[in-house]
Amino acid sequence: MEYNKKIISKPVDEELMLYNESTGEIHFLNNSAKVIWEAFQAGKGVGEIEELIRKQFDTCENLDIKKHIADTLDLFKNKII
Repeated sequence: MEYNKKIISKPVDEELMLYNESTGEIHFLNNSAKVIWEAFQAGKGVGEIEELIRKQFDTCENLDIKKHIADTLDLFKNKII
């Protein structure tokens, strides 16, 4: 998935603010979405992002992290980028 190069990101307290220069929209990401966004921008795949999430957050082994990552990436695609 390619992303709009006109997205500016800035940390705001515990969140990450994304500003889309093309549309003027502002979005705030929580900690887990922030990890996904930063990994996505670094070119990481879903499997690598899952490892990052599991390392940084206390998650249940049975939780389908990949589904949550895919949903978040879809949200980025449809709303932010």
